[in-house]
Amino acid sequence: MFNKYLNIETGEILSKKDISKGKVKHEIDCYVGIDTKFPSECLTQDHLLEAIGALDGYLHKSPKVNYSALLKSVTDSLLTVKESGIISYLSEHVTAWNYYIGRVCDLDHIISDKKNLNKYLKELEKQGLIKIEHKGFFYKDSVVIRISPFYVWKGDMSLRGNEIRSWYGNGIGE
Repeated sequence: MFNKYLNIETGEILSKKDISKGKVKHEIDCYVGIDTKFPSECLTQDHLLEAIGALDGYLHKSPKVNYSALLKSVTDSLLTVKESGIISYLSEHVTAWNYYIGRVCDLDHIISDKKNLNKYLKELEKQGLIKIEHKGFFYKDSVVIRISPFYVWKGDMSLRGNEIRSWYGNGIGE
């Protein structure tokens, strides 16, 4: 039987497994909040990547989107198909952690009517699935949206647990 790392018959190691796609180690040459903005204050993707890059070595990986939870929410009638489409689009295009920085017009292919799109965004915010942090700073429709970390996370997954607890609270009855 062929194994690219080990000869099963002799036990000889043929090559080492490439682990270079792990955590990117780098020297921290800035202090978040002093040299860079805090992530919650960032209005551009570059500023956000600079701020979170000092804290997280896994930003080079693609976002982990919880599609099964989105599908379950639609089948249980907790979300409409369009609301699920909005969360899915935002999740696939996060810059870092659970931050989407972009424009509302980028969502036009899901819902073409801007009035209805704003209604859907307000409904998702009311349900606690997104938080609209900043609006209209560069363009009229510029937006910074945080998506629930339960649905998406881009970066070090060990940081996600704390963010979920702070998003939803520490437990029942809070």
